[in-house]
Amino acid sequence: MTDEELEAIKAERERLAAAYITDGRPATSARGIHHAALICFSATCPSTLPSLFPTAVRGAGLSVSFNVAISLFAGTTSVVVGALVGATGDLDWPAYYLIAAGVVGVVSLLFLHEPNGRRMWGSAPAAASEEEARELVGSGASDAA
Repeated sequence: MTDEELEAIKAERERLAAAYITDGRPATSARGIHHAALICFSATCPSTLPSLFPTAVRGAGLSVSFNVAISLFAGTTSVVVGALVGATGDLDWPAYYLIAAGVVGVVSLLFLHEPNGRRMWGSAPAAASEEEARELVGSGASDAA
């Protein structure tokens, strides 16, 4: 590349950066929606994901499913968003992409069962005392879930 081409690329980058910051588009609104959607994901993941798998396969099920999803979606995000920005010229596509991912997460939450107050699938029954444990074992509670 010649020096003139490099200078042209640098000038175009500076122009795009200045336009992104100062052109009055509602970028802060898109970022705010993105942050709210990201909070929905971050707040529910640690408590929800383990309850989706029985105890015997919880570690493997959680790690494989989580890492496959991250590989598929996070691994392709830069290519997809870069193509969208290049095709449209709209620099807010990263925010739009994450908003869409957040919406998918919120919709999926509608289909999850609330695990609060119930023992996790495949886990042994919990008892506060030895007496309560004997009652649970005697009643067959360990087979109920």
